[in-house]
Amino acid sequence: MRASVQLLGPVQLRVRDELVDLRGARQQRLLAVLALHHGAVVSTDRVIDAVWAEGELPPDPRSTLRTYLSRLRHSFDDAHAIESRDGGYCLSIAETVVD
Repeated sequence: MRASVQLLGPVQLRVRDELVDLRGARQQRLLAVLALHHGAVVSTDRVIDAVWAEGELPPDPRSTLRTYLSRLRHSFDDAHAIESRDGGYCLSIAETVVD
């Protein structure tokens, strides 16, 4: 998979050298929290805290998070780039592709 995540400056995802439209700030926050901890499991609660500010939570944040994760997974060439693991999620891409 040829993908890179930019965290310095605007959060961006490039797949095959093409900029991916992350569809807003919450998708960017989701990618950022997973990329900051790439290769490690980030708890579902921690991801929710990163994606939504206090007072912004949707009625069912876990369900909404799964929707955001599905959209983000489709942005990568590799269906296993974001894995569901016990208690959370893991971005499984090579460290060298995260700035």
